[in-house]
Amino acid sequence: MPAKPTKLDLYLYNVYFGDCFLLIFRYADGSQKSVLIDFGSTGKGHSADAHATESTGKRLLAVANDIADRTNGKLDVVVATHRHKDHIYGFGLKEAGKVILDLDPEIVIQPWTEDPADNRNLSKVRGLMAAAEFQKDVHKNFISMLYDMHGVAESIDSEAQHLGSDRYASPAAKGLVEKIVFMADDNKDVGKIKNLKAVQNLQKMRGPHYVSFGYNKIDWSKILPGIKVQILGPPLVEDHPKMRTATNTSDEFWSLFESDPEARKTLPEGNSEYWSLLAMSKYMWGVLAATNSVPPGNSGARPPIFDAKHVLKGQRPANVRWFIRRLRDVRANQLLLLVKFVDRALNNTSVIMSFEVGDQKLLFPGDAQIENWEFLLAAAKRDPKLKKLLQATTMYKVGHHASRNATPLSLWNDFKNRTPSKTKKNRLRTVVSTMKGKHGETEDTEVPLPRMVTAMKAETHFHSTEEFGDGIFVQTIEIPIK
Repeated sequence: MPAKPTKLDLYLYNVYFGDCFLLIFRYADGSQKSVLIDFGSTGKGHSADAHATESTGKRLLAVANDIADRTNGKLDVVVATHRHKDHIYGFGLKEAGKVILDLDPEIVIQPWTEDPADNRNLSKVRGLMAAAEFQKDVHKNFISMLYDMHGVAESIDSEAQHLGSDRYASPAAKGLVEKIVFMADDNKDVGKIKNLKAVQNLQKMRGPHYVSFGYNKIDWSKILPGIKVQILGPPLVEDHPKMRTATNTSDEFWSLFESDPEARKTLPEGNSEYWSLLAMSKYMWGVLAATNSVPPGNSGARPPIFDAKHVLKGQRPANVRWFIRRLRDVRANQLLLLVKFVDRALNNTSVIMSFEVGDQKLLFPGDAQIENWEFLLAAAKRDPKLKKLLQATTMYKVGHHASRNATPLSLWNDFKNRTPSKTKKNRLRTVVSTMKGKHGETEDTEVPLPRMVTAMKAETHFHSTEEFGDGIFVQTIEIPIK
């Protein structure tokens, strides 16, 4: 096999709302090496979407078969950036998952939080833990806290559906309930390893590596000849305690409040002291996970609070209907804040990887959010070579489906290959897998964020699954290597 590849084909798959990327490095002698980064989906899009015509399982099976064809039945590397459903769901499907499993990858990359040796003992009841006890073993207790968060997400899913049920004359607002259920579904059940087929299939693959920043236990010269690979995240929680906060209060955001820090503090999630205390409270998440009283599917009733004689039967009085509806909306908004926090906490465990080959430098950050990025960007300030690598990026996989909180402005501003000139050599390529209407309630939180899309279209070669034609589920991006 020649010393280095001469060409790279990047395949961007439309998996509705989720990530799936295939890299095939081609060598002069006709040989190739392949890397699959994520294989997930949270379900097909809205009925108005022209391309949302297949079930999720059918679409992912078509993607899996396409991957098998393009790799000639052999994968070299699988990367599962983190455990969200929109990144790993396909690995657990009976048909599509088996296709990928049969491609027999040489190694599988996952974040350190997935190491079975460190994961919680599922035979034990969820533990309740105060801050002092948390500090005794932050590594394992952080993983245990994530597990509790997943249990909370499951209960939030059930309760949100309960609040929006047609059984009520005044249910919680439909749009609000849909957003809660969507985010909770992406997070629920993921802690239950023995019940999660995707995690089981990933663990069946040989060569597992559970990585963190600077991980160096892989001989990449044998796996991907001529390609330099670096693991740039996530950090260990021992090295970067802010991994536990997920506060969303950094000045790094693509936000309407970018130039006005005081205004940003008025946002519901802007009280950093409150959210930091919330995040660090293993006790709080344990209590929430252990006291779920709304069973899945709303089967089984809660014990009544009041005797039957004190409960109104039939139609509620007109003067209290509005109040009841408002109470349900208030509770739903509380649930939305909680499930957003769970979502960010897991995103912060995303693997960040760079691939250097010839004059090309590719950056894949999963859904890494600011606490993950903070550690990497701080390291880059101390290490000129790392800073130069990030600045010289020629292809950036846009984090978290082009949300405002996954691409730091300092990272974006330092990309030297951003330019309005469409003919500039190695002009930055930005690649995003996304779908409108799944995340965000305002112009400031919409995914994909319009300001980001506008900037990327102006200064990069922009590729998005939203721009695929009807019936097309894959786009090939050819990248020459010099």
